[in-house]
Amino acid sequence: MFLFYTNLYAGLIAVVCAGFTADVFAMQLDIFLYLFIFFSTLFVYSFDRTKEFSIADQINSPVRTAFLKRFRKLIFTITWISFVIGLALFFFLNRASMYAAGFAGIFTIIYFFLPSIMKKNLFIQGAMKPFVLGITWTIITVGLPVLHSRTEADRHLLFFALSMFLLFTTAGLWFDFRDRRGDSRDQKGNSANFISEKKFLIMIALISLSNLMIASIYIKSIPLILLSGYYLFISIFYRELKVLHEGDERMYLVFIDLPLFFIPAAAQIVITLPY
Repeated sequence: MFLFYTNLYAGLIAVVCAGFTADVFAMQLDIFLYLFIFFSTLFVYSFDRTKEFSIADQINSPVRTAFLKRFRKLIFTITWISFVIGLALFFFLNRASMYAAGFAGIFTIIYFFLPSIMKKNLFIQGAMKPFVLGITWTIITVGLPVLHSRTEADRHLLFFALSMFLLFTTAGLWFDFRDRRGDSRDQKGNSANFISEKKFLIMIALISLSNLMIASIYIKSIPLILLSGYYLFISIFYRELKVLHEGDERMYLVFIDLPLFFIPAAAQIVITLPY
């Protein structure tokens, strides 16, 4: 669990997804962009873990909370080392990539301050969270590679960006679903607390089905087809998947986050194999 709770996995997922974008559109990306994506993502997720622990944290992620309390100094060190390295790497980006990184930073700030901005409107706060998350991850994994490589936007690229956005939004919705009990207790905005469990799972299934259709018809990308189909499958058979139904935080990391790493990574490995 060290890989998960030090947030190294988040940086790796971002790098792999950016590499996936580069492979799909035959982009030539340099090592500095990949390193910037890794360290900036690591910084953001580590910074979020340095705040005071809430009631929701202790209910939703008790194992992670215990780990972070025990290794607070380590997380603090990782946070600021990744910030310094990420800031240095920022100046290796071209101007367009800098703007994209800036936009991603703005959406990240919005995500962090949503509880304060929308304190009296939990519904809007909860509804915005997964979509802001989806936009931010799409900018980092699609927008940055496109602008850094100066790839021209066409219909194929726009559908690809939409598919990635739906993918990341779906992942965000799943974690809202996991965190619904603690967020309700702590009066935090969570989209999963405003409709019934059945309707929420139907919403995830419809988003995943839409993404599956986009990936199959317009993009024809096997990794995107597999990922959207996978999320559709677990939304339909959620009750039968006891590891998710029981709300184990580690199982959500394994079943929701890890496919975002392994499926695109496997696709990139296959591409490099000699025929």
